[in-house]
Order: sequence, then structure tokens, then C-alpha cells
Amino acid sequence: MAKEKKKRGCGGCFMWIVGLFAILFIGGLLINDDEPVQDEDVAADDVEEIVEDLNEGIVDDEEVEEEEIEEVVEVVEEEPEPEIEEEHEVEEENDEPRVIELGESLSFSEFTITFQNVTIEDDEATIHFLFRNDSWSDGLHFSRAAGFDVYQNDTLLDETSDVYNEYLGRNASVFYRHDVGIETPISMTYALDNEEDNIRIHIVVWMHEGVDEDEEFIIEIN
Repeated sequence: MAKEKKKRGCGGCFMWIVGLFAILFIGGLLINDDEPVQDEDVAADDVEEIVEDLNEGIVDDEEVEEEEIEEVVEVVEEEPEPEIEEEHEVEEENDEPRVIELGESLSFSEFTITFQNVTIEDDEATIHFLFRNDSWSDGLHFSRAAGFDVYQNDTLLDETSDVYNEYLGRNASVFYRHDVGIETPISMTYALDNEEDNIRIHIVVWMHEGVDEDEEFIIEIN
């Protein structure tokens, strides 16, 4: 009976030994499994440090951008207000040519003058009109029919287009020979004394001596 008990005791030791090895083996596996976790913890720490560094860099960039934005805001505040710019735009628009429509006629014994319009630009007025020979059988040009004096108040304005010299000797403009019923356009430019007072045109008829057919025509420019 004693021998049988010893055999059982050795069998129990063997089971304990096998169990111990199994525990050690499993423990080794668990230890190996824990090592990557430690590596992951280290990698996570590195990532946090890198993120902190990047965040610091971004903050620096933002500080620089804020300084630049402040400079831009200061420059914008120093620039003229939009209202002033609008005033400049209005002034530029006022510098554009201004056309005043007329469409009125003055009839004389031998001819008719029809005022079409006047253009105001660069302190000058260009008067556009039509001249028609109504009855002069020998042919009639404007320079022979009438004198054309332009005033502002009592100031006689200078004729700057110089049509009497430019077309002298040519069948054109103020020297164009009109047969009866023929009508042609003529333009003459005058230097204004100002851009407020009305223009007064005094037409002196030279066709018949002793016959007063003089007329005046007023153009409101303001």
C-alpha cells in the first residue's frame, strides 16, 4: 500500500510541474504582449511632443499674421473715405463733354440758320448749326451773308476753331457756295469766359444795305 501512495505523490508533482510551465509560458506571452504597449506609449509621447511643437509654430504664424493684419488695417484707415472717392468720380464725370440740344431756327430775308446744339468741353463751346440759302440766286456762302459774334455778358469770345482762315479759298464750311434750297452744317468753337453765364449770339446781316435784320440768340449753358 505504501508503494502505491508514492506513485500517486509523484504523479501529483508532475501535474504541478506541467502547470507551472504552462503558467510560465502564458506569462511569457503576456509579457511579450505588454512590450508593444510600452512602445506604443513611447510613440504616443513622441507624437504629443511633435503636436505641441507644431502648435507652437502655428501660434507663431498666427501672431505674425495678426501683426500683418493690424498693419493692413492701419493702412486702410489712413486711405480716403469712400465718400471722398465718390466726389472725385463726380468731378471726373463733370469733365466729360456736355451737349445742350437747341433745335431752334432764325429766318432772314435770304437765308435761315437752324441751331442744332452746343458742346461744352475744356472751357470751350462748339456751336453746331445749319445754314440754308432760301432765295439768293447767285449762290450764297455764310461768310458773305452774315457776321457771327458770340458773347458772354459784354465779353466778346475768341473764335478758336479759326474756320475763316482754315477754309479760306475752299468751297467748304463758312465759304461753301449754297444754291437756293441747299443747307449744310457749320461748326464754330469759342473760348468761354466762364461756364455759368449764358452765351449770346449776335447775327449781323450784310445782304442789304440800309436794312436792319440783326438778330440775337441766347444759349443757356448753366
